[in-house]
Amino acid sequence: METPPLESWHPLAWAALAALMLLNLYLFVLLWRRWQHFHAARRWPRLTVRADRVDLMRVVHARDGLPTGTTEHHEAVLHFCYRVDGRDYHQQRVTTVADRASADSLKTDATLSFLYNPRRPQQTLETPDGPLPLLLTALGLLVVNGMGLGMVTQLAAFLAA
Repeated sequence: METPPLESWHPLAWAALAALMLLNLYLFVLLWRRWQHFHAARRWPRLTVRADRVDLMRVVHARDGLPTGTTEHHEAVLHFCYRVDGRDYHQQRVTTVADRASADSLKTDATLSFLYNPRRPQQTLETPDGPLPLLLTALGLLVVNGMGLGMVTQLAAFLAA
């Protein structure tokens, strides 16, 4: 099937092309936001604070119907506070520990190091994001365009026949 000239496209083909353009707009906005976050997070200041409190939690995972379906481990919940521009912010981090003794050792010397966003200090990262989310969004944009344009041209040819 040969694709007809644009002037003779069916309104349904134009609607499909408009939907593809809206999807493109959304993906470009997402790509731009991810680029800004990727670029800006590398310049965020790093803070190192001591944990104010460490709580130990016993976590039990049970799987129905299995004789050895229960697993158990411990998690330490680290509560910490930090101050930026005169305001206090509170955060929690959860880390897996081997046993109660490991959690007790965390209580004495638990420190956390993280990056914080100077524009929104409540937003923190342990490490800045790598380029993978940015690359996957760009790849998604290419795949959507390749498949979408092929679908729209085939639809226009089908409706013209």
